[in-house]
Order: sequence, then structure tokens, then C-alpha cells
Amino acid sequence: MIVVVDTNVVVVTNGKSEQASATCVITCIERLQQIIDGDVKLVLDME
Repeated sequence: MIVVVDTNVVVVTNGKSEQASATCVITCIERLQQIIDGDVKLVLDME
């Protein structure tokens, strides 16, 4: 699987998004962990 991650995912993961629910934070952490573990590939947009 290949994914594109919006920068807001990292903001939410770091607890810097006041409107994000606890469920949203946990989901973002899980998704980023999948990328770190190599379960999914990350595509970067340099623009």
C-alpha cells in the first residue's frame, strides 16, 4: 500500500491540534507507526 500523509497528521500525533479527538490522535499514531514499520510506503510531495 502507498499512502500520502497530510502534514496535519503529524501535528495531531504531536498533540498540537486542539480540535482533534483522542480517537483521532490514536489513529494518526497508528498510521504513522505502520509507515515506520514498513507496512505501507510513504509518498512525498515536494511542491
